[in-house]
Amino acid sequence: MLYKLKKNKAAVYLILIILLCFCLCQYGLQRIFGFSLFPDEFGYWAPAAKMLGWDWSETTSLGSYYSFGYSLILAPILYFVKDSIMAYRTAVVVNMILMCIGLVLLYKLMQKLFPEMEKERAVIISGIAVLYPPWIFYIQMTMTEALLLFLYILVCYLFLCFFENPRVVTAVMLSAALVYIYFVHMRSIGMIVAGGIILLFWGVGNREKKCRRIAVLVLLLVLIFFLIGLGIKNGLLDRLYHTASVEVIQYNDYSGQWGKLKYLMSPDGMKNFITGSIGKILYIGLATYGLAYWGIYYVLKRCRSLFFAIKSKVLNREDLFWLFLLLSSVAQFIITVIYTIWSSDEENDRLDLFVHGRYIEFIIPVLIAIGIKQAFDSKRLWTGTGIMMGCTAVFTWIVNNIIGSSISGMPNVHGYFMIGMSYLIKEENFRPIPFLWKAWLLGSFLMAMIGLVITACKKWRIEWLLTAVILLQIILGLHASEHYVYIGNSYGYGDIQIADKLKEVLEADGKERIIHIYEGDTPYIEQVQFRMQDRKIDIWDAREKDINPAKLQEGDKLILAADSKYREIFDKLYERSWEAGHLCLYYNP
Repeated sequence: MLYKLKKNKAAVYLILIILLCFCLCQYGLQRIFGFSLFPDEFGYWAPAAKMLGWDWSETTSLGSYYSFGYSLILAPILYFVKDSIMAYRTAVVVNMILMCIGLVLLYKLMQKLFPEMEKERAVIISGIAVLYPPWIFYIQMTMTEALLLFLYILVCYLFLCFFENPRVVTAVMLSAALVYIYFVHMRSIGMIVAGGIILLFWGVGNREKKCRRIAVLVLLLVLIFFLIGLGIKNGLLDRLYHTASVEVIQYNDYSGQWGKLKYLMSPDGMKNFITGSIGKILYIGLATYGLAYWGIYYVLKRCRSLFFAIKSKVLNREDLFWLFLLLSSVAQFIITVIYTIWSSDEENDRLDLFVHGRYIEFIIPVLIAIGIKQAFDSKRLWTGTGIMMGCTAVFTWIVNNIIGSSISGMPNVHGYFMIGMSYLIKEENFRPIPFLWKAWLLGSFLMAMIGLVITACKKWRIEWLLTAVILLQIILGLHASEHYVYIGNSYGYGDIQIADKLKEVLEADGKERIIHIYEGDTPYIEQVQFRMQDRKIDIWDAREKDINPAKLQEGDKLILAADSKYREIFDKLYERSWEAGHLCLYYNP
């Protein structure tokens, strides 16, 4: 066995990178206790709780609808793991497992796309793509990004397998994956659109009746799965979000995006679309040290060749994969810009919406892997690197001009929405224009470093030098995790202590009400509801109606924000209070 591994360096590298993924997961696991982002993470656990018959509806109504695809994975975790901290950590481990499977799939994908590439290089390139710093960041929380990153690689792999050998089994898996990625997060609808176009094109242009029938089967299955998903969605909205306002529900749903589409048709909308696109293009370049640019260049080259192949009627089935890659990337980019269409408006104060990365993050690892291949093959590596440095400098200058001309100056930044550019962010006295130039300098330095590593690998043919890029990405990924996950969890642990204290003071019969007065701040009560599992928390929304203390019943347990304006009132009505984290618990013995 050991002898075979020594002979097969690719297998050794693959095992080592999988172990590295495991170590990265374990590094921060004991420092994670619950949610880092509110209300998003709770919004994915809430449908899972509903599937188990638990009533979290009132707490859920404080946030928007976040779809249910990820909840199908979280529900079994919630059922089998009774402690909320352990359930959350189990979900993090599942994210790590998906990362490892994504690594293997991407390696297989690279082998199929580039059979001439050495296996060792293909493994390390796949490792670099999968250990992209935002992926390292997202595996440590229960946002959908870790799942989306995996699913996009899976969809790409299934598409290539389908074009190579269009079997019914592959057709069913592909159609299910295309629909599932949409119901994990609705902003990935571009995958269905791009996949549908390619399958139509492949079916119409195919002379074999069998292939046409399979193309029809895939499209039919996509429609059936989609309708089933819509039925589940509508059922969840009726049962879980019945107390939420229409505006809150529509915030993440496509039904709430029509206003943006109408605005897009106006002159101001077109201007914002163009300027917003520049911000996202800048992010793609700096977050990937230019590697995604190389990948886009290669995809465009292959699609250009595909165009000439169509004209000459000499078309390989595998060539359509590159068209899918282009269409899905463009679709996702456009959706991101439309979702954040007002981000370059002069009244927007959030830089992270303008230079936004989260919504396009899941297409990037595939582009990185292809980009490294293109950079290795390029005879003008340093010319290309210089052009990318120059282009990103121009984009940075344009973005800074837009920020400078805005009313707000965009001083507000949520760095976890632009993780690939967040490494130099200091929230205190944040100044966006100097920050962006520093981010450009860091990105340019990393572009040059990547160029040096690739040059050395080509000159000395030492593949393991590429692991320097993996090491660099781990440092960046853990830096972002420290900033946004670990520190936040140390504060959030106090909210878990509130839930544990609540369990102590509750009667065994479960008849007492648990009430939270919500005043419009961050809904940290979601951490408590997650911990309480099948015990419902009632929400009194102070934004919608006046709070009347006389409506409290004997035995009611009350939770307020630690800085609530109602604390002085309830200090007189309750004998005891217990404060921890962001919340305060009131109860009578």
